[in-house]
Amino acid sequence: MTCALAPISCGLILDVVGIAYGVRARDLCSRGNSRALVAARRMAWTLARHLTGRPHKQLGRVMGGFHHTTLIEGVRDTEVLIERAAKTAADYAVIRAAIEILAEEQADGVDDAAEIVIHGWRQIQPATKAALEASFVAALNNLQTLFERH
Repeated sequence: MTCALAPISCGLILDVVGIAYGVRARDLCSRGNSRALVAARRMAWTLARHLTGRPHKQLGRVMGGFHHTTLIEGVRDTEVLIERAAKTAADYAVIRAAIEILAEEQADGVDDAAEIVIHGWRQIQPATKAALEASFVAALNNLQTLFERH
């Protein structure tokens, strides 16, 4: 599903996933194959597929020149992990929420990271907060870095 009010770019997805996983966004588009980098790259592909609605072939070109079948496999594997592993599901939910919030806030011209963190935290349901707190706080605390670069 795409965000109707604020288009989400692959660049934003790469930036936020990079921050969340502690890697550089440009490394997500590289051919590096460490386990951590592959997991982060596949998460970025999955989020891009879900949030932009772009076809795998186009995403492959934009996100590092990967063949579309590589993306299909990576997205499918990540979706299975999201269904089966609570940590992966929590990471996905937190990163997706951060991306959607950032896209909306950027569309509104807001560039205050602290305001975005507070707004983002309020968007998550109270029952989910406890499960996501550590991942959410870690990911959103690093978003200031993103805004300093933009």
